Amino acid sequence: MAQYAAVHFPEFLKTVAAYGEGSLAVALENAFLGFDATLVTEDVKKQLSLLAANGEKTDKADDNDEESMLMFFYLLGLDFINVVSCYKF
Repeated sequence: MAQYAAVHFPEFLKTVAAYGEGSLAVALENAFLGFDATLVTEDVKKQLSLLAANGEKTDKADDNDEESMLMFFYLLGLDFINVVSCYKF
């Protein structure tokens, strides 16, 4: 799932209205919630199953996905720890 999110979440975030309005914290929260909702659609479940079965990365994913996501949060001006602390795991 991390591979899928690394590839698709940044583009999904750009579709959130608050992102275009410059409200990055609101955009990130809305994007997380909206992106989570897409994970249960049949199309995405099929893609996730294929990724898991093949054990391969998608074309856009690279070896430093985690580092890329951290840099993404940094560029948004958000501290990853503060973002994660908003969610209960």
